Amino acid sequence: MSFNSSSDTYAPPPKRGMSPWAWVGIGCGTFLLLGFVGCGVIGYKFTQALNNAMSPEESVKAIEAAQIPLYPGATLDPAATKAAGGVMGLMGGLSGGKMKMAMAAFRCPDDSDKVMSFYNQKLIAAGYTERVSPSSPNIRNARQVQFTRGDAMAMVQTQAPEGNDKGCVLVLAHMTGLPKRGSNR
Repeated sequence: MSFNSSSDTYAPPPKRGMSPWAWVGIGCGTFLLLGFVGCGVIGYKFTQALNNAMSPEESVKAIEAAQIPLYPGATLDPAATKAAGGVMGLMGGLSGGKMKMAMAAFRCPDDSDKVMSFYNQKLIAAGYTERVSPSSPNIRNARQVQFTRGDAMAMVQTQAPEGNDKGCVLVLAHMTGLPKRGSNR
């Protein structure tokens, strides 16, 4: 309690600002709230992209229409195709819808080297230009090569199955509406 000595009346103590801990709590709470909202938005967008992804059969047709041949003896993996299509759809949605994508996953009877050699030969013959060398380093048993033609890109990715010397997993993707190299579009 504080008294004014000239009139013997009560004068409240000077008002202090909020405690530094209160400001820290408000700041942390704000960041936490923004994090939850951000995760919710990304989850919602991914769910939308997964639900709007092409069916595995539509993806295969779009890939064949882009003159990307299917590997002989490869079998479509519908579950992996649907999941990969959702991820690609999310990427396309983040691009403002300018990119159109089709992706399909297959199981192949041959090893990655043979599959990559097949696609290198066939895609260059179809007018694509190799963008990444097929002899790029092998990272975690996966190899990826990109081929471009105009505003389109074909991606061929192979991965050796864990604990198995035979066969590989093959992912084919075709994207259009990509900005040209060196463009600021």
